[in-house]
Amino acid sequence: MRRAFGTLVALFWGGVLLTPAGGADEAQGRIAVTAFGFKNQEGRAIVTIYRRGAHWLDSDRAYRSQAVPVRADSVAVTFDGLPYDTYAVNVVHDQNENGKLDMRWFPWPRLKEGAGVSNNHTRRGPPEYDKAKFEVDRDRVSIRIQMRY
Repeated sequence: MRRAFGTLVALFWGGVLLTPAGGADEAQGRIAVTAFGFKNQEGRAIVTIYRRGAHWLDSDRAYRSQAVPVRADSVAVTFDGLPYDTYAVNVVHDQNENGKLDMRWFPWPRLKEGAGVSNNHTRRGPPEYDKAKFEVDRDRVSIRIQMRY
């Protein structure tokens, strides 16, 4: 009897720990991203969102990402089913479709391809997450990002 109770307790706690956070009743929103100011219609736009600053600007470890062809001077992408939380968005104009933001390093570092982040935060060097973050706290949040080259 005692052993069965111990097994039952272990199964209960194991189930609790293995249950994903945020059930079906968790509030969810949508981020509608419009990036504008593309200087040409070559390649694709890679739109990446980061949650709570985790892995900021590490596209391989981003929360979600979408790549869409650039067919005009702007692109629009929507991310659905996002838990209410803090996010930031990064957009890269991947003109040569190599999956990364290309840089020129000499005589000083400079973008070869276009990029932009939420809140249109700019600075010398990589953008800061704290300046690009925003809250998803309702059904739909719209973000407009100006591309910089």
